[in-house]
Amino acid sequence: MSGFAAAAQSMRRISRRGCIAAVLVLAACARHIDSGETLPQPTAPPPVLTGPTEVHLFASIKLARLERIGNQKLPAGGPVDVPLKFGIHLKGNWSRGALALTPTPPGFAFSLPRVHAEGSTPVRWSADASAAGSARPVVGAAYNIRSGAQLELHFNDAVIHVIAAWHLADLLNRHVSGILNREAEALDARLNQKLRLRERAAALWSGAFGVQKIDTRSTGVPLYLVHSPTRLMIANPQVTADGRVWLGLGLRGSLQLLAGGQAPPSPAPTPLPAVTLVPALDSGFSFDLPLVLSPAAVGQALDSAIAGGRIKRDLGRVRLERIELGGSGAQLVARVSLRAGGFWTHVDGSVCIQLEPYLDETTHTLAFRNVDFTAATKQALTRAAPWLVEPGLTQKIQDKLKLSLEPQETAARDALNRLGEDLSKRSRGMASVNVQQIRLASVQVQSGYLVLEVKATGQVATNLNPLDGS
Repeated sequence: MSGFAAAAQSMRRISRRGCIAAVLVLAACARHIDSGETLPQPTAPPPVLTGPTEVHLFASIKLARLERIGNQKLPAGGPVDVPLKFGIHLKGNWSRGALALTPTPPGFAFSLPRVHAEGSTPVRWSADASAAGSARPVVGAAYNIRSGAQLELHFNDAVIHVIAAWHLADLLNRHVSGILNREAEALDARLNQKLRLRERAAALWSGAFGVQKIDTRSTGVPLYLVHSPTRLMIANPQVTADGRVWLGLGLRGSLQLLAGGQAPPSPAPTPLPAVTLVPALDSGFSFDLPLVLSPAAVGQALDSAIAGGRIKRDLGRVRLERIELGGSGAQLVARVSLRAGGFWTHVDGSVCIQLEPYLDETTHTLAFRNVDFTAATKQALTRAAPWLVEPGLTQKIQDKLKLSLEPQETAARDALNRLGEDLSKRSRGMASVNVQQIRLASVQVQSGYLVLEVKATGQVATNLNPLDGS
């Protein structure tokens, strides 16, 4: 063997030994972290939660429409036959001018500017009168509306002085006023027959009982919304300055969240309760909707965000690999798999951190605060990589862990829209709910689950036909 070949062989042996030594050195510098902890798991079923609901319907009819109906239905005149004394009757005919209704919020004013009566028995006579007053419609215990209008006529005595001793003006007042007021009551009855307020209230009440499922993909737990009305409200009709008569119907109820298991049956409707009168109602609705999220589902969403690059892996010398979430009672714990260090020394393994969820109103995301290593993890890090115990690492993890809750908002919106569709169908199209805003109000940990408080508001389109078109 030549000197050159021997030198080359010697170099190869040295190189192999160097690589082996380098591997041994690197292996000696690599540390694995394992605190031996397991993630806490919920020990009880998800909590049963309830939130209040309000649904208000508002519909109106033009006062001018009521005026037209009044002029069509109230008699324009008729015979006068009033017994006097000694078998003598006052006979003749009476007629009226147009009825006028004007808004005087919250009621209305009415007037009959001309009522004329005349006859020739027992002598020729004639008299003129007018009527005016105000009224405030009210809802009665039987779900009927009373206009409250009472006509008081005041005939002029001057032209009937020949028989003034018989108080002819008073007799005519009672006779013609009685006719008109009886017809006004009949008109109330006809309007109530068309409005069918009790029937509509019953349809709205029974239609509000229902169940809807929430998309499980966004929560990790089968969730069902059970809605039951607890109170039916009616606002007395209000007349506004623009000449409309507004009627309000309202429901107050509870939205119960049931988690896990099979879909519960729809609650059986209860009988229509007695009328509860309230000062006023506006069109719209508000629901407080609780949502339950399993910690495992939130952990998977965070892990997917890391894998998909939506959460940056690299935290300086630390790289996030995986995250899992567990909870028990009011405690939430994350197990984070990470790699840390440089070329000559590095550590890998899993650390457990305690964290508190909250809603970041600036970014509209689920975020975490008060992030800190568990006691067992701190001990393991102190032995293997004490430099990782520095507060800077937990602060970096806290800054990175943010999760969009848009899927949960969408699931809540869809469930409420379906609940509204059911209400519309069961109330025979009387109420149509339009969810306009979904707002996440708070988050907390209960029984090991994340509980989101969702507030939903919107408008209710009301169909109380026949009203204007009747």
